[in-house]
Amino acid sequence: MKTRNTSSLLIAKRLACVIAALAMLMLTCTPAQAEFDGTLQGNQTWTVEYDNSNNGEAAAAAIYSIDKMGKTEYFQMVTVPAVQLVVLTVTKVPKGTLRVIIEVDPAFGAAAAVGVRVIQGENAFGHEGALKF
Repeated sequence: MKTRNTSSLLIAKRLACVIAALAMLMLTCTPAQAEFDGTLQGNQTWTVEYDNSNNGEAAAAAIYSIDKMGKTEYFQMVTVPAVQLVVLTVTKVPKGTLRVIIEVDPAFGAAAAVGVRVIQGENAFGHEGALKF
């Protein structure tokens, strides 16, 4: 039979474990940076340039879409080698896309940011290595 005192101790121990686990999770996650940079036309091709020329380590990049129902779909992924510029041409965005998200994951402890530029016709927008990860 549990007494009221031991029951309170068990609850306190569980709560402390949950708080410690959440704190560890929050400390290990890198904060994400996001900005709205422009609008793309769905009926035109566009290119994405990943500039990793200032880093000695490879970076990962992905382009994915979010549709009207909130479904996320990756439609292009690439590894950007160290000290290189990679250009991807996107000819078709999945049907029903509301948002296009470009995610770049540089190597841990990268010396510089990875520049990203999106070009569609005469419009170009992005971050020319201005983001420090």
